Amino acid sequence: MTGDLHTWWALFKVALLLVGMVLLGRYTPMLLARIPAGTPKRRRHIRLLDSLYLGADRSVHLIEVDGARLVLGITRAGVQLLQQLSGESGTAAVGEDGGEGQADVGDS
Repeated sequence: MTGDLHTWWALFKVALLLVGMVLLGRYTPMLLARIPAGTPKRRRHIRLLDSLYLGADRSVHLIEVDGARLVLGITRAGVQLLQQLSGESGTAAVGEDGGEGQADVGDS
């Protein structure tokens, strides 16, 4: 009789645990959705805006670094700044030397 009681008690605990896990899985997303939208999130300083793959080991990427938009060319040889864009319109920024911001930042 005592063995039966222990078996039923063990089955009850397992069933209770399973019910708890199902309820937790069901209601956790709803509870998380109630967190206010104003909750501070980690601000990223670098964002990938767009990418264009040109072939084997060649691509062009538009990134934003602290508000500045950069067009980068990436090859097996390294990374090269192709263009620095200003503002939302995406116009090219002209460097002090009259060039369009060409700078090699990769390994040569």
